[in-house]
Amino acid sequence: MTSYNNKRSNSTPDSDSGSIGIYLLIVFIGFGLLMMMPSQVQWVDTTKGWYLQPRFASGVGLSVFIFFALIQVFNLRHQLSLSNLNPLERLVDFLSSYRTALMSSLLFLLYLVTLPIAGFFLSTCLFVITLLWLSRLLNPFWLMVTLCSAVVLVLIFRVGVNLWLPDVWLYEHLPDSWADFANQYL
Repeated sequence: MTSYNNKRSNSTPDSDSGSIGIYLLIVFIGFGLLMMMPSQVQWVDTTKGWYLQPRFASGVGLSVFIFFALIQVFNLRHQLSLSNLNPLERLVDFLSSYRTALMSSLLFLLYLVTLPIAGFFLSTCLFVITLLWLSRLLNPFWLMVTLCSAVVLVLIFRVGVNLWLPDVWLYEHLPDSWADFANQYL
């Protein structure tokens, strides 16, 4: 207990030089997404109100995201002047301190890519099971919770909300009756 407290009290801004990097990265990515929004999000003709436009919620969310990241950058700006690390050492320190978040982000991108290939149910189960395995929580209890949660999500969105996704590539190789069932409920 005392060694932990000694380490905490002896920490300097140099030992935490990667923390400002994540906030700067968030600011740059957020500004980039805001700049890309007009070309990526279409205007929808509706008589219900401007606040229902797809650009509104994403623009507000990104603006709040950038605002609070900028607050953190200004709070941590003293680290920029006190750090003696060269940029390559900063990058390595930044990547090593956020490796779990970066790996989870890459797995989420892989999940998004596999959705049209393997379908919602299979992709979601594989994604969550992989995260459980990486966090060392994969046991029969959490495996059943994952499978039940995926089934409930499918029932909510496919049956309750009546949201249908395009046909899945993997299911095209099944016989027609199985492919129709899999495209509807998996």
